[in-house]
Amino acid sequence: MPTESSLGEDAVIVASGDPIADDPGPIDPYVLYDQEDHVSSAVWEGLERGALRCHEHTSKLEEWRLTPKQIELVEKAGFKYFRKIEAFSRALGNATNKSQSTISGCLTLLQCWSYWHINIGRPKLNQEHNSDVFPLALRWKQKLSGLRAKCDVVQYRKQLDCLQSSEVVWQPYENVESTIPEEFKDSLILGKSKTTLICLDKVERHLPDRCLRQFGMHQPIPEEVLRIRGHEGEVEPSKIMRSSCAEWARRRDLTVEEDDAIDENDYKRWYSKITRRYIGRHTPMESSFRLAVTALTKMQELGKTLSRDNMTLANQRALDNIMNTLTESLKNPFVSTKFTKGKLPTRSAKKQKLIEA
Repeated sequence: MPTESSLGEDAVIVASGDPIADDPGPIDPYVLYDQEDHVSSAVWEGLERGALRCHEHTSKLEEWRLTPKQIELVEKAGFKYFRKIEAFSRALGNATNKSQSTISGCLTLLQCWSYWHINIGRPKLNQEHNSDVFPLALRWKQKLSGLRAKCDVVQYRKQLDCLQSSEVVWQPYENVESTIPEEFKDSLILGKSKTTLICLDKVERHLPDRCLRQFGMHQPIPEEVLRIRGHEGEVEPSKIMRSSCAEWARRRDLTVEEDDAIDENDYKRWYSKITRRYIGRHTPMESSFRLAVTALTKMQELGKTLSRDNMTLANQRALDNIMNTLTESLKNPFVSTKFTKGKLPTRSAKKQKLIEA
């Protein structure tokens, strides 16, 4: 999924001033092909998941506690400065699933990425503090100028839905070169390398061509992403690993290049079709449901006023069917878990239903 940095300036779809949308998107499921399982689909249908519980057992660590030999290996791998950031670990994707209640992974870096790009939830820093620190994530680990604002998850969703393009920092790292150690500057170009990232038996795509604006480049419609597969009947994992290692060895030759002839309007039109336009409904699901119940009640009352004297037998039977349907629908319209508790069923509840079935 493209990051916010990959959008054009006018491509952020905002709720402000728009009519209520019947479909939040995407219009074309080409990119967000698992949208039905995403938590945003559940939120749209009124199934509230709430805030995730974070699995973080190292929040009190100032840096990684390693033996001298481990430190040596970490530094050889190029993660010398990462020891200064509170420890983190490689499981964010699962958190977007609508049945998930916890989140783990590199939460510190995810949080800092959000702070750099958008103002929603961003802490107010002490202006006197030196912001020229490395790693860049350490900028947010300092004294605040005031109390942190308290917002619940619904408020954050509303702020995201109303996000304007002018409120997004498209190139947040534009003026940070002076803070980066000399030993890394030669490697910065690898951020533009369209390659694969490998960790033990895991392989993930690195796709800078989908967020070129953060490099100060024009954004075209990106090429199709070739999915990395290793399931039965498909490409063998060993072949995937060999191919990925060969691609990584050529990483400096695979950097994306600027194209000044690109018309970003084409990209904006494409993005508006494949993106999720809204997280929450403009009108709460319960309010919409109550309006529907009110309409059904009025239809029932109107049906009772109709005279049957001049009706044919067929029309009388049709009216009876309509009235019976309305009566059954209005007996207990809020009986569904979907509208009473407004929460997703737990895994234990799902298991119990399977047992009962």
